[in-house]
Amino acid sequence: MLNYDVQSSTSLWDRFPDQMVTAQEMHDSCLRQALHDCYGYEVHTEGDSFTVTFHEASDALKWCAKVQQRLQKLPWPSNLRNTTTPGNTAEGSNHGVNTLTIPLRI
Repeated sequence: MLNYDVQSSTSLWDRFPDQMVTAQEMHDSCLRQALHDCYGYEVHTEGDSFTVTFHEASDALKWCAKVQQRLQKLPWPSNLRNTTTPGNTAEGSNHGVNTLTIPLRI
């Protein structure tokens, strides 16, 4: 079983609510398609948080890699692509990298 959540998404929702609706739809579709491709099952969702499960650990690893690759290729709304969030600064954990360059942490 795997728990997934997008880091710092609350601040993005606060700053860009209209664009985040589109981003959430793209995100959820991407994750669900990858689940299908990797023989996974959606157990629970709440916001951008997913709990998923797989029969084989290797399928879970494939899903993580596939989701990471696919999320990076999505046409995110431009103001989200160039946005940093609290904690994603030179002093923070992502060293100033914008949020959608590192779209998830699992």
